[in-house]
Amino acid sequence: MSSPHSLNGLSKFIQSTAAGLNVEVEEGDYDGLVGVMIHLLAVKDRQASTDIMFEPLKGMVELLSSYTQETPEDVIQQLEVQYNTITHRTTFRAVDLYAMYCNCTVHAMYM
Repeated sequence: MSSPHSLNGLSKFIQSTAAGLNVEVEEGDYDGLVGVMIHLLAVKDRQASTDIMFEPLKGMVELLSSYTQETPEDVIQQLEVQYNTITHRTTFRAVDLYAMYCNCTVHAMYM
């Protein structure tokens, strides 16, 4: 089992969250709404610790590269891009769910 703050743990979190955010929620589907909300809250809960995780990893890659060691730089960059995509998707998904359950139109600024 991998630590939730390892690269493998982050990769699994991104995959799980992406799948959870893609669940279709119909109006009146309380269980579906709660399921998606759990994923939205999980991103919020780990955002600060994950955001600061990438800088030390980049430093480690630079150090290893200076010793001509192979490094997973592309893996780290790919995870960072995927994580940033997930955090942006959570914002749009939250706005979408709010609009659906409040029967309101969301201002175009959020779309």
